[in-house]
Amino acid sequence: MDPYQILEVSPNASKEEIRTAYRNLVKKYHPDRYPEGPQRDFATEKIKKINAAYDMIQNGGGTTSQAGGSNAGADFARVRQLIQANNLTAAAHILDGMTVRNAQWYYLYGVIHLRRGWYDNARSCFERAYQMDPGNSEYANAYRNTQQTGQPYSYTNTTRQTTSTNSGCCSCDLCTTLLCMDCCCECMGGDLFRCC
Repeated sequence: MDPYQILEVSPNASKEEIRTAYRNLVKKYHPDRYPEGPQRDFATEKIKKINAAYDMIQNGGGTTSQAGGSNAGADFARVRQLIQANNLTAAAHILDGMTVRNAQWYYLYGVIHLRRGWYDNARSCFERAYQMDPGNSEYANAYRNTQQTGQPYSYTNTTRQTTSTNSGCCSCDLCTTLLCMDCCCECMGGDLFRCC
């Protein structure tokens, strides 16, 4: 595969020219622009090739989004486990060390940003994942849900859902609960929190 030919640019093109060509092709062939059927199927395959070519150039001719490297699958599985355990720092560290920057990479980074409350960053990552693999329902749902104002996307292991900003607990509820627990522990002779 010649990534420059797919992006319709010269191998001597500047980064800005490559980026512009990539964006124009993504707009032209985005599957949402086409009705269901053969045209949409063609556009979906075309966008996958465009994204793979762009990734290949960005990575200096390295791994594309289609080919993952020998440990990529295991790394992604480990990142998902760490996200479930809410160990976001370790999950981000694994992603930062990977050479693969495919749709799953962007999706998982989006989940990390979302868990940290960085909704704009999460939305951007979900959008990139969706653009790279528009046929993936997990990425599509994440992208669509983060586009709705007031309803950030919620990641769970088995289901994906939207949660209203007024539901669930907030940091004030958590602090209040911890203070109450501390008082109860002190009354019983325990010490939940130790200060210096």
